[in-house]
Amino acid sequence: MGAAEIAVAASCGCSKVSVFARPKVAIVATGDELVELGARHTPGAKAPSCSGETMRPDPEGSGYLAARGDTTSSSGEPIRPEAKGSGYPIVASTDVEALPSSASHLSSTMKLSSEDGAPGGLREFEIYNSNSYAVAALVRGEGGVAARLAIARDSFAELKERVERGMQSDLLVLSGGVSMGKYDLVEQVLAELGAEFLFTGAKIQPGKPVVFGRLPTFDPQRPWVYFFGLPGNPVSTQVCFALFVAPMLRALAGRKEVAPVFVEARLGEEVKGGAKVTRFLPAELVGAWDGVTVRVVVWQGSGDVAANARGNCYCVLPVGVESFAEGDVVRVLLR
Repeated sequence: MGAAEIAVAASCGCSKVSVFARPKVAIVATGDELVELGARHTPGAKAPSCSGETMRPDPEGSGYLAARGDTTSSSGEPIRPEAKGSGYPIVASTDVEALPSSASHLSSTMKLSSEDGAPGGLREFEIYNSNSYAVAALVRGEGGVAARLAIARDSFAELKERVERGMQSDLLVLSGGVSMGKYDLVEQVLAELGAEFLFTGAKIQPGKPVVFGRLPTFDPQRPWVYFFGLPGNPVSTQVCFALFVAPMLRALAGRKEVAPVFVEARLGEEVKGGAKVTRFLPAELVGAWDGVTVRVVVWQGSGDVAANARGNCYCVLPVGVESFAEGDVVRVLLR
């Protein structure tokens, strides 16, 4: 279950969700520990070969995987089966028992609003809090450790207390309260605590009100704590996470490749354009033998968590184009 599906469940007030158990797989490596050689030769000697035999080029001094002294795994590369570069197989092939790794960075997430309720029933004018659960799942997906703080109501003092508690983490993520409403207090509280705002707002939809900056800690060992203020609508939150928060988490973890991943795909249908900002629409990316197609999911705006869960990417529609025809090539933000 991904962050989008978690947001749907939380928005319905579900306190528990039935899921399939993770399959247990038994792995047995077969084969002899030694390779039997038909003939033995000293290093550098020429070995006989038969007609039709495939020979692997082996430049002088190199080995099958790497030469002595070569770097097989670099700092900043993730170690996982599908990772580009190293991954588990090459590490396991180099007689290394353990590798030093960077710590999993702690991110504090909080939802801000007196309109948010918990599972078990809503009062009038309340909605279920899905963002803190979804953001926590996204943080874990990036290898971080998520600390979900209690919902901060629309109170300056309460919000300030939550922010100060969240400053114990490596990164603070606030969801909601960054627009210009009467009770949107995030920027006021951050300013009170001496925040330096590195940017406020982005020319995107959804996600325009996002803010990013840092707070002074007065600790010489860690003088600053970085923060993001994300819009409260769930799709806005997840788009901003993919564009801004995930790259920051990767940078904190010492990863080399931190930028969001975009690919190109053909539109599977005509899509209306003409927006004054770059749009990121929930979409479904489908691969086939003749190429990759993307179709925008029918949705009702940035609060539509169900539509967002039906997609697996975001179709990017740039500014200045009135309409996009079926077959046009567009960029797609993977998630």
